[in-house]
Amino acid sequence: MTPTFVDGIAYQLGERRHDLDELTDVLQGTRHQLREAGLETYYVTDGSPTELAREPMERTLEHATEGKLGPINRVIFATNSVGHDALATPHAISRLLADVGLSSAFPLGVFLAWCANFQVALELARSLIETGQEETVLVVCSDVLWRPDRLVSPRISVHSDAAVSFTVSSHEGPFELLATAVRVDPKLGDINRETHFVQYMDGVARGVASVTQAALDAAQIGHDDVGRLIPNNYNRWVSRSMAKIAGFPEDRVYLDNVPRFAHALAADNPINLDDYHREQRPPSGECVALLGSGAFQWGVSLMRVA
Repeated sequence: MTPTFVDGIAYQLGERRHDLDELTDVLQGTRHQLREAGLETYYVTDGSPTELAREPMERTLEHATEGKLGPINRVIFATNSVGHDALATPHAISRLLADVGLSSAFPLGVFLAWCANFQVALELARSLIETGQEETVLVVCSDVLWRPDRLVSPRISVHSDAAVSFTVSSHEGPFELLATAVRVDPKLGDINRETHFVQYMDGVARGVASVTQAALDAAQIGHDDVGRLIPNNYNRWVSRSMAKIAGFPEDRVYLDNVPRFAHALAADNPINLDDYHREQRPPSGECVALLGSGAFQWGVSLMRVA
């Protein structure tokens, strides 16, 4: 198995910062509950997913050039905003690739795993590297919500617009990718999460526990070998519950970005990983678990800090 590393994480939040009280279409009681659960602000952009991704991509590519990571022939866009004009038509993507200097990079799309798109993109990038087809792959997670209701069903968080980019390569970097596992339960996707909340969460619990154990088994490590769990930013209550379901104590959960920008879909995991690494300086060799949970899909990626 070819050692695979994640490097050059760069991100951008929407340019407009909002307080929860600015969600005028949301009941006051719901806003109060979200604030009690740790949320404070969220970010909105006036631009498109491609426009938001431009600056992070430029910074990641600059880092890749300085690190001599070799040519980039594949770009994986992991997004839920696939219906946006900037992604549904060729013009904006082609312009973005040309403007950032990727004149020969072939774009690939990952979008059906929702908040676990990050894990699927990692899995695809690693496969391209292990088969020898690519030396370095660029991954971009970018999402812009264009509907007025920014609540995350079932009213557990608020969407923020954000974009993040990074490289996955065979060259040594700050994070070594040990394993990724994904799981799905299609029946959950047809459940109304508002009216059948208990039934839905029971299915989520089974999925989270199963995918976590699968990733640990693939990496041949145990729960005690993981120093930090990095989940999606739903809210502090949900994140702690997810940790317990996955088999980790609450004090290992990274929650610092929950009040800052709430839920940025698949960008949560890599943004949180970058902030955790820069702010808390984890020791070399620490294993970090990144948990992505979609509507009925889940993924866990295990990384070792260099």
